[in-house]
Amino acid sequence: MAWFKKAFDWIVQLSEKDLPYRFSLSPEAQATDAPTTLDKTLSKQSSTQPQHNHALPKDPMDQVKYIAKLLHHPRNSDILIEERTAASGQLFHLIYSQIITDLIGIQRYLLEPLSKVSTWCDTAQELATMISCSGIMISEEPDVLADGVVEGKVVVLLGASTALLCPFANYQSRNVGQAINETVVRGPQEGFTENISYNMSILRRTIGCRDLVFDSRTLQDVAETKVSIAFMAHLANPRLIKEIHRRLDHCDHVPIIISGIISQFIEDHPKSLFPTISYTERPDVVARCISSGQVAILVSNQNQVLIMPAPFIFQLSTAEDLYLRSTSANFLRAIRFIAFSIALLAPSIYVGLINFQQEMIPSDLLLAMKAARLNIPFPTLVEVLLLEVSFELIREASIRVPQVIGSTIGIVGALIIGQAAVEANLVSPIVVIIVSVTGLGSFAIPNQEIAFAVRILRFVFLLSSSLFGFLGIAVVFSMTVLHLASIYTVGVPYLTPLSPYRKNEEGFLRRSVLTYESFPLSFRTQKSQAGDSTSGSANS
Repeated sequence: MAWFKKAFDWIVQLSEKDLPYRFSLSPEAQATDAPTTLDKTLSKQSSTQPQHNHALPKDPMDQVKYIAKLLHHPRNSDILIEERTAASGQLFHLIYSQIITDLIGIQRYLLEPLSKVSTWCDTAQELATMISCSGIMISEEPDVLADGVVEGKVVVLLGASTALLCPFANYQSRNVGQAINETVVRGPQEGFTENISYNMSILRRTIGCRDLVFDSRTLQDVAETKVSIAFMAHLANPRLIKEIHRRLDHCDHVPIIISGIISQFIEDHPKSLFPTISYTERPDVVARCISSGQVAILVSNQNQVLIMPAPFIFQLSTAEDLYLRSTSANFLRAIRFIAFSIALLAPSIYVGLINFQQEMIPSDLLLAMKAARLNIPFPTLVEVLLLEVSFELIREASIRVPQVIGSTIGIVGALIIGQAAVEANLVSPIVVIIVSVTGLGSFAIPNQEIAFAVRILRFVFLLSSSLFGFLGIAVVFSMTVLHLASIYTVGVPYLTPLSPYRKNEEGFLRRSVLTYESFPLSFRTQKSQAGDSTSGSANS
């Protein structure tokens, strides 16, 4: 066993230098892996704090190009640049976001008055007197104009040293929807809907930053499904965005695309029991992930957004963790981890104790357990399997029946079957307790895909424990940990920040928000890479 322990320690203690950042890039993507000039420029601008504002260029087309560059157009699909000609022949350019502005109001109160302007306007002040719109602002700073577009305003460029900012914001707020499957006590209550434009609008309102990019595309399936990749241009790794596009290219032959099918196509290990891509229906969770350098994929006609990379520990956290104080959040995380362990190991430990390690049970408890099993005709394994399968049937039936009677079937069915099985001497009372606690533990796991993996692995642990006792449990557990340490989530190690170990990042316990000083190195954001290189050069 010495060589096994050394191999296990080597995998867990892998350092950042030993484990490279992996992407399954195609040869074409590897050949063009260098960031573009625009990426370098924007990254350089974003890393400079505070930003220095500059005046608008003199040439009208240069004005449009400069602001478009700040807004990442045309890559940012929600930004529109329109060219309009007034009655005087003067050329105007309008820049706005089509997902957070009132398009009807723009047509009625801005475009129609502009088309009727019969005199040439040399300054923005002259043009403002001809538009019947309240709250008009005048600015000469491109950064202010770009931020205004993100806030739902329309920028009107007329080739002068100043430009107009007209407010036409039309955000989708609380009445959009409610997060049904991810309810919280503290925090926003709104959730995504099946309208991808509304979902983009919610994210644009939540993250009021011009570096938020919606890189949209249409897949070549029967329904021509629209997909939008949301990320922060100055944070997300360009290789990650390029790799996601490459994987989405392989979804074109599917008849109709939904978010679940997309995740199966683009995840690193589709045959693994554990998911390497997470999903959520809460805008605040997506906003938090995007702000950390992760990437979100919005799919039309779906109210769930895919998030990647999604390490194992990230998928065990909930939306409410960040709204609670660190002590309260860590207490709930500890309860959640205990529930995960009970759901995975409780039945197998019971079978191992009864069949192989009875000396580990206190004498009084062992006598009580033996007395309860005197009239049970089945061995321990069959007894546990019988109740586990019955519990799974009740769980599935409560989901499929109408919602009004679903909870009734779940509670009453479990009580009736458990009590009847005990009275009929088919199972012992302690098995009913263990299976019930195991079910409660599985319900406490926040991610449904992780819960499915635990439900499947529970039967594997149960069979190995019935054959080899605690040795079988140890072997299967070690193989599971080795498997988790060897897989990736879009190029990022699945057990990060535990393997490879990064002491400055959150593990199972949440740190205080006062200690948040840097971006996670695990996601290879542009900020973290810049900090890495800076510290490296300082050390050298």
